[in-house]
Amino acid sequence: MQTVNSRLEEARLHVAQGEQRIADQQLRIVDLRMRDADTTSALSRDHSVVPGPDGMITIVGGKYTTYRLMAQDAVDAAATAGLPGDVPASLTKQTALLGADGWAALRNRTGALAREYGLRAEQMERLLGRYGNRIHDVLAVGVDDPSLLRPRADWADYLPAELIYAHSTA
Repeated sequence: MQTVNSRLEEARLHVAQGEQRIADQQLRIVDLRMRDADTTSALSRDHSVVPGPDGMITIVGGKYTTYRLMAQDAVDAAATAGLPGDVPASLTKQTALLGADGWAALRNRTGALAREYGLRAEQMERLLGRYGNRIHDVLAVGVDDPSLLRPRADWADYLPAELIYAHSTA
C-alpha cells in the first residue's frame, strides 16, 4: 500500500508541476501580448495558442464571437504537435453554421415574413439573425396560438414561441 501511495504522490507532484509550467507560460504570453496591445480591450479580443507539456494545447484570450477561429487554431496546433498519422486540414471555414443555409434568401424576405407572422421588420431581423433557416420552425410554434408570437416587454421583447422552441430542441 505504501508503494501505491508513493506512486500517487509522485503523480500528484508531476501534475502540479505541469500545471505550474502551464500557468507560468500563459502569464508570459499574456505579458508579451500586453506589451504589443494598444489597449487592454484589444488584448481581451485576441487569442493565442500555447503549446504545453506532453502535447497539451492551451488557448488564452479570445471572445465568444471568434470561437470558431480559436477552435481551428487549437486543432491546427494539435495536429502539428506530433499526433500520430495524417491529420486532415480543418474544415471550419467550409462548414456552415447551423441555420446558415439559405439565410441570404430569407434575409431578402424580411418584410414579407414579418407581415406574414404579424411582427415588426426589426423583430424578424433579430429572429433571422438568431435562428437563420430554422425561423419557420420557431414561428410554427405560434401558428395555433398567435399570443406566442407577441413579443414580451418583460422578456426583452423575446417571443414565448422562442422559449417553447428552445425547450423542444434541448
